[in-house]
Amino acid sequence: MPSRNLHRFVLWILIAVVTAGGLAGTYLHAQTQAFSATISGTVNDPSGAVLAGAKVTLTSPERGITRTLTTNENGLYTFTLLPPGTYVLTVEATNFRNYVQSGINLAAGQSAQQEVKLTMGAQKEDVIVMAEAPLLNTDNANIAADITQRQVVELPLNLRNVYSLSLLNSSVNNSSEYQVVGGNGLAGVADQDVSFLNFGGTFFGTSAMLLDGTWDTGSDWGGVVYVPSVDAVQEFKIQTNAFTSQYGWSSGNIVNVVTKSCSNSFHRDAFEFYRNSALDSKYYFAGSQPKADFHRHQYGVAAGGPIWKNKTFFFGYYEGQRSSTPAAPAGWVPTSNQKAGNFAAQLGAATGQVDALGRPIFAGAIYNPLSTRRITAGQIDSVTGLMATRTGFIRDAFAGNIIPSTMFDSVAKNMLPFWPDPNSTSSTFNYIQSAASPFHSDEYSVRVDHNFTDATRLNVRWSQKYETKTNAPEYYGSDNPGGPGVVAPNNRWSFNAGLNHIFSPTLVMSLNFGLNRWIEQSHAQAFGYKASNLGLPSFIDDISPLFPLVTPAGVLGLGPGAGNGLDEYAVPRNIGTGSVDFSKTAGRHNMSFGFMEVLNQLNGGHYFTTNLNFPASMTGGPDPQAAISGTGSGLASLLLGFGTGQTGFNDWPATSKKYLGWYFQDDYKATNKLTLNLGLRY
Repeated sequence: MPSRNLHRFVLWILIAVVTAGGLAGTYLHAQTQAFSATISGTVNDPSGAVLAGAKVTLTSPERGITRTLTTNENGLYTFTLLPPGTYVLTVEATNFRNYVQSGINLAAGQSAQQEVKLTMGAQKEDVIVMAEAPLLNTDNANIAADITQRQVVELPLNLRNVYSLSLLNSSVNNSSEYQVVGGNGLAGVADQDVSFLNFGGTFFGTSAMLLDGTWDTGSDWGGVVYVPSVDAVQEFKIQTNAFTSQYGWSSGNIVNVVTKSCSNSFHRDAFEFYRNSALDSKYYFAGSQPKADFHRHQYGVAAGGPIWKNKTFFFGYYEGQRSSTPAAPAGWVPTSNQKAGNFAAQLGAATGQVDALGRPIFAGAIYNPLSTRRITAGQIDSVTGLMATRTGFIRDAFAGNIIPSTMFDSVAKNMLPFWPDPNSTSSTFNYIQSAASPFHSDEYSVRVDHNFTDATRLNVRWSQKYETKTNAPEYYGSDNPGGPGVVAPNNRWSFNAGLNHIFSPTLVMSLNFGLNRWIEQSHAQAFGYKASNLGLPSFIDDISPLFPLVTPAGVLGLGPGAGNGLDEYAVPRNIGTGSVDFSKTAGRHNMSFGFMEVLNQLNGGHYFTTNLNFPASMTGGPDPQAAISGTGSGLASLLLGFGTGQTGFNDWPATSKKYLGWYFQDDYKATNKLTLNLGLRY
């Protein structure tokens, strides 16, 4: 049907269900169920007959929560919108002993079933079950894996990125991470790198990641936006398939992370994780190479407790990370003789070969590309007066392997001062420079939960992280715009607010709102340099405002990353989430319905890096179409201005994408042993 009519149809359903009556508790399968829990069941007498009108109370002393309802005519009870935690279930009925079940542990997104059978006796007598309740999910076909808060804290977790724990699920692998970023959760140590995950055989970037019910997924490639600290995670849940209709915009995988709220007990923690290469074993395949020097500190504090007993609770943390990986890159830079065009030191002995004019070929010879000409077998070469033995092209080598300064390209002469001077006499390299590749981050988060009444609960969270990593140190000095230095700020923040309200035992509402912002950046020391200062056309200054990437073959390059594919960019991402969910019960029909809107904004982009490449073949010879290996020089090609290159411009678009989702879910309990999950989503 047309979209307008469909909207009217869905709205009509919502209005009709809200106004419909009902006598039982509710089964909430709303979008809010991602970060809250539900427990339901049937109360029976000793013969197995259902008991209507039994009083059912669920309490959590640690969270100051008390919820009470009565079973409907089918003996059913349901509690929804429960924060994860440990609960006590009490059932009371006339002429029956009270039933008390403790140790009910409910996880985020869990829909648990707890059946109760009462025994005859005085109501003042209690039947107390102290053992932990074995909870089953018999209400829907959702298949999920829960990673508990204890597992999150106690399992070994490199870099303390909780999303790495997804790999505990047998249906998850990170093969895409190896292919795309070349690492196994460690690439660049950025938070988002670990989200290159494949769930159940699907492509990465096709899953939805939720943080406290807020959309936490980048719209461009599916990277996670904000990763909370290990100490702030209450529950971590992976749902792999068979979703009910409240979930959308995913090929079949939902990752729910719920942050920690505190209780009436005060808790505090301090930690430090320290890694030192002196304590590491040597990499087996490193051979005779020494161990790489590495240091990493991860430290922090966390605390939580009551502000107002049974009413207001807080939880907050700070976590920092400092790491350093000293590096000592080695390679060749131009010598003073080479900068003057003198490549005599490169000229070797005769190879035993001759060119098409009968002249001997010397290893390391530099050929003049401007002398290229065509020759014909059996005819005299007009330049040398020699007889050609083959038809084709030929070049002449520079006398003494010295390029006259009068032939230097003007742009090349302006580039030469940006190379550092040699500082090593090694036979394999003439330049080595030690530098650190530091990484540091500071993050904090504060969450407050407040119980206005037993029927109304509010939670608010603010989280922020400042992160910077060094992708390429400033090997040539911090004041050299031609140097390779690149740092990557990677800052982000996350805000979430949720309000749960119980209008009656048959009608429950949840409102959730969230904002996430992630500014992914790369800043090169080459940025801001005008290419026109080198003699390149001035229009490049505006479209490619940084020192060009200059890569002569065999020589350490100039410009961003010195040829490592790094550039200058800024990509802010804004993600806003708003959702409202209702749950309504009418007899054996437990209906949930709601709406979620996600706004994804992707702004900014990459500056185009002007690339200038100078292959050795440009000055190789004697035949330019089949140069002898070892002849020519990338630096000589640069001096003469013979190479390849490109420049251009990138658009910096401001894009906006909206996800809009309506759903209606009816979990019809046909019998006490059969539940039908019926859903519609638009």
